[in-house]
Amino acid sequence: MVQTTPGRIEWLTRADLVSMNVTVFDGDAPDTGTAPVRPATPVQAPPPVPAALPSPAVAPAPAPAVAVPGFAAGADDRRAWDAWMAGLHGAYRDGAGFALAQLGEPRPVSCRGPNAASLGDFTLGCEAARQRLAPVETGMRGHPDYRDGWNGATPGGALNAPVEVEYQGAYFCGRQVARLTLKVFGAAGAPRRRALFSFGPQPTSPEVPSGAYLVEGAIEVTGGVLTLTPVEWVSQPAGYAWLGLSGRSEDGGRTFGGQVTGGAGCSVFTLQRVSETSATR
Repeated sequence: MVQTTPGRIEWLTRADLVSMNVTVFDGDAPDTGTAPVRPATPVQAPPPVPAALPSPAVAPAPAPAVAVPGFAAGADDRRAWDAWMAGLHGAYRDGAGFALAQLGEPRPVSCRGPNAASLGDFTLGCEAARQRLAPVETGMRGHPDYRDGWNGATPGGALNAPVEVEYQGAYFCGRQVARLTLKVFGAAGAPRRRALFSFGPQPTSPEVPSGAYLVEGAIEVTGGVLTLTPVEWVSQPAGYAWLGLSGRSEDGGRTFGGQVTGGAGCSVFTLQRVSETSATR
């Protein structure tokens, strides 16, 4: 170091440092003409893991209860089926109805023709319906409540009840006049009565579609109040909404008149008794 010419720099190697009895404390490796290599940091042993504490005894969770199809489930499924059927048309609907008619049969007839040939929309509707009806058939097998709910949701039972009296007339919605038929089912003395509300075209309004649904409420066939609200479709035209009736009779139940309810733009209705019988529909 003292022999270095002024203005110059001399690099000291490890051999130079050793010759001058210089002790290096930074851990540098001996000079080999390459960059010194720092020794690896010693790996510390992980701290000892404390012994696991015993887990408190936990009672196993009870197995979830298996839902048993009941009356409400059957009724809900039937309403969903009726809503689906209401949107079908033509051969596709015929195929779906064919599948429904064989619900519960041990050996249902194929949806296809001879040699398993497709019958077009009929086959498509039938096969789609059978897929929908598969869980229904499972629910009905061994579950009387579900079966009662499914069968109770259909209007078939009410439609086969005795008809006490029938009315015919019309109702008005804007410039359209729709034909109206009301068949009241026999249930004398009951606080709530049921009837079949059928509608269709008139000569002056041929564009009105045909349809029918069940209505329920107060019907005093011997004169008085008539208040009916819709409860279930029997035959629903695509995109058509149902209506209610609110009126009364001042002539012993021979005629009724009043307001159409639940329909925007609809106004009044009129009804006249045309028959009184206990014959079934």
